[in-house]
Amino acid sequence: MDIADHAYHGNSLTTFESDATTVGAHAFEGCTQLTTVHLPNATTIGADAFKGCTALTTVILPNVIRVGLRAFQQCHALHTVQVPRLKHIPQHTFSHTQLTTFTGDATSVDYCAFEDCTALTTVSLPQCTVVGPHAFDRCNALTSVHVPHVKRIHKSAFSQTALTTFACDATTVDENAFRGCTRLTRVSLPLVTILRDNTFYNCSALATVHLPNATTIGAYAFQGCTTLDTVDLTAVTHIGIRAFYGCRALTAVESNADVDDQAFRMCTQLATVRLPQLTHVAYGTFQQCTQLAQVHLPNVTHIGVSAFLRSGLTSIACDNVVDIGRHAFAFTPLQSIALPKVKRIPKGAFRCCEHLHTLRAPETKTVKSNACTRTALREVHLPNVILVRSSAFAMCYQLTRVDMPLVKEIGAGAFRNCVALHTVHIVQLRRLHHSAFLRCPLRKLVVPYLEFFGGFALPKCPVVVPAGLRMQHPQLKRITPQQLTAYHTLVRWAARLRDGARLAPLVERMAAGERRDALDVVMGERRLEQHEVRRLLSVLTMPLAELMLPTLLQRLRERRL
Repeated sequence: MDIADHAYHGNSLTTFESDATTVGAHAFEGCTQLTTVHLPNATTIGADAFKGCTALTTVILPNVIRVGLRAFQQCHALHTVQVPRLKHIPQHTFSHTQLTTFTGDATSVDYCAFEDCTALTTVSLPQCTVVGPHAFDRCNALTSVHVPHVKRIHKSAFSQTALTTFACDATTVDENAFRGCTRLTRVSLPLVTILRDNTFYNCSALATVHLPNATTIGAYAFQGCTTLDTVDLTAVTHIGIRAFYGCRALTAVESNADVDDQAFRMCTQLATVRLPQLTHVAYGTFQQCTQLAQVHLPNVTHIGVSAFLRSGLTSIACDNVVDIGRHAFAFTPLQSIALPKVKRIPKGAFRCCEHLHTLRAPETKTVKSNACTRTALREVHLPNVILVRSSAFAMCYQLTRVDMPLVKEIGAGAFRNCVALHTVHIVQLRRLHHSAFLRCPLRKLVVPYLEFFGGFALPKCPVVVPAGLRMQHPQLKRITPQQLTAYHTLVRWAARLRDGARLAPLVERMAAGERRDALDVVMGERRLEQHEVRRLLSVLTMPLAELMLPTLLQRLRERRL
């Protein structure tokens, strides 16, 4: 005898007992008053057969071997089920029920089979080999699972459960499998070779992990495992993005693996790192590892952006390093560093390294913005540097001497507020930008080839006259920074005009001594921007302007021809 599909759908039955062997799909769906079902001969239960029977508390099905999808889903009062012969538990079969324990001989548990069973505490499936995706997801009272023969655990299978320990011989554990198991303390997965992304994400109580054969640790695998203090990475060859991010109890790392971005970021107790095969320290790998004083990275050639930012690093060997990223060592207590092969010191690389007193970079050609701002450097010797960007050495209060014999350009504020700087050797300098030596007590500035400088670029000291100006006006030996400013400003104005027509009348009037008329021309020149007018007015009142005018006028006439 069979019970047909939809046979009692929505009925007001309270109990049901039958010798039927088959229960059709949706047969008792929505029977909200049904409390007890006894079907001793049933072998097959159709899809959604008891779905939504919210009063159903007990189901005894001793001979059932097949159950359809969602058969008991949303039976919110169901706390006892007996299905001893069932071999496969399909999707959503018992999800959103009040089961407290489950025991059976099923060999597989499908997608979301027990999802949100918030009262479930114990599961025993000794024959099970596969646990499907989200099978026990959010079973937040589940403390014990016995699946000794399981071979594969799919994604999120046990996420957000109350498990405290877990051990099995699974060979594959998918992503998020134990994510958010905040009570999990010990895990043993001796046969797993690849640990997928987020496997133990935010398992904040996890202290011991046994993964002797793991070769790959996926992204975020142990992120937020704040109690994890030891992990064996002997066999590991790859550590993914943020794999151990925020593992605040981790003290040592030793492996031959390559390491992805931020893998050990915020491991605040990490003190020992040995990665002898690593060639590239990725972005933020050891960022905020505040106890990390030294590292063993003998083969590293590239150090990425923020690699050691705000770490406790005091020294590092960089003999093979050819490239470092922005902010790589910023805000660390680094004391000295040698970069024999580095061609470029990037933006903020050593920013606020307030204990850094020695920097050796003989091959460096470019120093980027804020590269060494607020360091303890006393002398800077960079024999091959050509370009120094803005604020590169600003606020280095102990800096006394700079030796850059080949530098061609120094950016805005590059040595701003270096209040002890008295000697610089920059004889090849061509361009000096705004406020480059502001508040630097230089004794003398020798810049014989200077072609351009911005406002407040020159210190308040004698300036050796550039060769071009000295050739035109042999009587000049040294001039004030203000006079040099006037000279270069007028030269730039002449050079930037296509035909000289805008500035020529003004210069001719100045040459004839008609200064006031010249100023009137400036004020009436509609094609000049307001800031350009202000700039010319300030320049035309400087003493050197009259000395310059004949040369400038000749240049303008040549351009007009």
